[in-house]
Amino acid sequence: MHGVEILGFYDLTGVVRYLEGKTSGIEMHMEENEKILEESERILDFKDVKGQDELIEAVVLAAAGGHNMLMVGEPGCGKTMIAQRIPTILPEMTEEEGLEVTKIYSISGLLPNGHTLMKYRPFRAPHHNASLNALIGGGANAMPGEVSLAHNGVLFLDELAEFSRRTLDALRQPIEDKKVSISRVNGTHTFPSNFMFITAMNPCPCGYELF
Repeated sequence: MHGVEILGFYDLTGVVRYLEGKTSGIEMHMEENEKILEESERILDFKDVKGQDELIEAVVLAAAGGHNMLMVGEPGCGKTMIAQRIPTILPEMTEEEGLEVTKIYSISGLLPNGHTLMKYRPFRAPHHNASLNALIGGGANAMPGEVSLAHNGVLFLDELAEFSRRTLDALRQPIEDKKVSISRVNGTHTFPSNFMFITAMNPCPCGYELF
């Protein structure tokens, strides 16, 4: 992150002494390049996809325009594999976008130890059995849900027809408003939810009727 001076202290006493001007902090050098390289090794790439040229072209057009997308096809044709790679063809996150995503993952307890700033767009793929609170957000402490964890990235719902109607209806407001508001007794919490919505499903229960 640019414009930030990082000082390290062994304990709270050192912090107090530094604020009193009695000592100096230990300058910290974050090995950001190593962290980025380590994270990039886990990023999936479209070079692994063989065939499906028409689908890839459609995905590129959707990514370029920020459009949502539904893929319909038989089991095993590559819908999930392609969806997992969509974040890699989206523009790189700006520092402001990275800070937004990092804060969401931090308050959710999902930020890896030692991680500084998230550089890559998130990809979230909740199971169709996920509860409404898990998807939209909620709970006693009003924590962010999958729609917020996918902020500035991709939310992928596989087996779309298996999700309940109530769950799908609840997605309308986050998709339209780019944010989700959760009301509790102690107040209303608002989390961002600006994501690319990608879905996939089989053409019928057996998966092969139209093929």
